[in-house]
Amino acid sequence: MMSSTKATVDQATLKQTATKDLEPINEVHLKPQEERHISLGRFTAKKSPKGFSIGFTPDPDPVESVVSEITSLGSPSYYELILRIANNSNRPVAAKVWQL
Repeated sequence: MMSSTKATVDQATLKQTATKDLEPINEVHLKPQEERHISLGRFTAKKSPKGFSIGFTPDPDPVESVVSEITSLGSPSYYELILRIANNSNRPVAAKVWQL
């Protein structure tokens, strides 16, 4: 969780740099108190993603009110990544997801 304004700005700068030439792979709108699960794709050990970036608009207030986590579901030949986003705030937010 972000505890200072400077850390939040640094994260925002990092996200902009990492995603400036990429199209989002998914965009989802969440109502207040809504939770969603999104498949990020199936991968193999030889073809794994470098990572993912998630951006929220408007900025959640407080930042801690929107929670995201990625879970891996696997089999011997591949694994699937599932993104869970929970909007625990009292206002709607939109989430964009980029694969790096």
